[in-house]
Amino acid sequence: MYSYIRKHRYVLVSFVFLFFFACWTWLFLNTGTPFKEPPSGSLAFQEYTSTAKENKTSASQIVDSEQKSMDVDGSLTNEDTGVHVIEKYPMKPFKIYVYDLPSKFNRDLARCVQTIDKCFQLDENNFGMGPELLGYSDVTLRDTHQFSLEVILHEKMLYSKYRTNNASEADLFYIPFYPGVACFCRSFKKPGFDLMTLHQELWQYITETLPYFEMGKPHAMALGKIEREHWSERCGILSELDYANKIQFIGIEEEYKLAYRNYFKRSDQHILVAPYPSYGHLLATKRNHRNDLNFYDPPETTSTSTNRNILVFMAASERDNHELRELLKSQINSTEETYESYLMSHVSNYDDMMYDGVWYITPECAHSTKLPTMHWMQHSVFCLQPPGDSPTRKSFYDSIVAGCIPVIFLPEYLNVKYPFQRHINYSEFTLNFGLETFLDEEPNIIEMLRDMPEETVTFLQTNLSKMRQFLQYSYPSTVRSQDAFHMILKELDAIFEF
Repeated sequence: MYSYIRKHRYVLVSFVFLFFFACWTWLFLNTGTPFKEPPSGSLAFQEYTSTAKENKTSASQIVDSEQKSMDVDGSLTNEDTGVHVIEKYPMKPFKIYVYDLPSKFNRDLARCVQTIDKCFQLDENNFGMGPELLGYSDVTLRDTHQFSLEVILHEKMLYSKYRTNNASEADLFYIPFYPGVACFCRSFKKPGFDLMTLHQELWQYITETLPYFEMGKPHAMALGKIEREHWSERCGILSELDYANKIQFIGIEEEYKLAYRNYFKRSDQHILVAPYPSYGHLLATKRNHRNDLNFYDPPETTSTSTNRNILVFMAASERDNHELRELLKSQINSTEETYESYLMSHVSNYDDMMYDGVWYITPECAHSTKLPTMHWMQHSVFCLQPPGDSPTRKSFYDSIVAGCIPVIFLPEYLNVKYPFQRHINYSEFTLNFGLETFLDEEPNIIEMLRDMPEETVTFLQTNLSKMRQFLQYSYPSTVRSQDAFHMILKELDAIFEF
């Protein structure tokens, strides 16, 4: 054998070379590149990272259409905006049973945090979205807390056309417990409040009242805080593995570090990522210019029909919680003024001038900055969304509703998930700069965005206006709407294959 190999070694080497060349050619033709190189240090715009690119809805598939009704026909329809998205995979009708939990598991928790901390406006009369701050013909801006998802989804489920009161015919069971709100209630050290006991009573109620949890029927629950917080000893709902691993959780952020997921035994369990609740909510029904809701008729008749004369905008507190934030803050001017007062004090003819960059200082839970933040975004072209305590933030969704192109900075070697990547191609309406490369090269963000081709900006803005409805929670919840809640139902349908 050895002598044979020596005699024909050149033939064998040639054969091996041709084999690998054929494999390389096939991979190149099918993927466009034979291998994925790590970021090279060049700060070119990077494609958004997705785990399901083959199933994304392209912006070219989005067309305008008038629809008089909303049917389960494989399309996303909003009769108020005329947007019609033809989706690759239709959603089949399925039925949801909402557990009628005692109020100590939800409503009483909402009242607990509202009584102690006025930042929370979780009244069910406003469907968990808070009182109105300002109204447009197409959008209501409300005092919505970023951790209000549990209340909002509870209200949406109660009014969903998929809800059934007959548990025996249900395909999915929704548990309207507020674990994030309960965590805050515990943090406020309310006398006599024992979160662990409350969890035990919840599991007892779910397993003893109806047999479907023990039967293995699909169950879902919302998480109001990021996933990592719900592992902690302070909150802990996800650490109760015997129950938690049987539930599909819906939350605002999935932990992206695999080491953490392995440590907390959640490597095979994934949450359904949903949008943070934004200040902005598209109206599910059109309204008159004046009504009894203290509606103010602003100069702009719609939420996005504004003069965008701020090139770069960032809303952030002065707290130092990420090195990227500090870099960006050093490159743009800070202010605590509103949009109108700032421009009047800095330029003489601000209607015709494009101003470079503004960092609007937003102290946490400052009521006075909520509406001005949205007003700044409505007049800005790009909105910077650097990571803070975690990679994602509520401001990302505020900017989408306001029509301001989000600029994100994702870790280059980690998979940070955004909502509904099965259907949405974020690269068509956001910009992503790799986090590590940006920190290494420290470029000037204003100069980079100023050099953006006009046709690219128009492309992003057009797609943003078409996709924003799917990344917000429409108001009121009593009216069916093609919003983030509808997308959540589509994701549940795909996960459980009803």
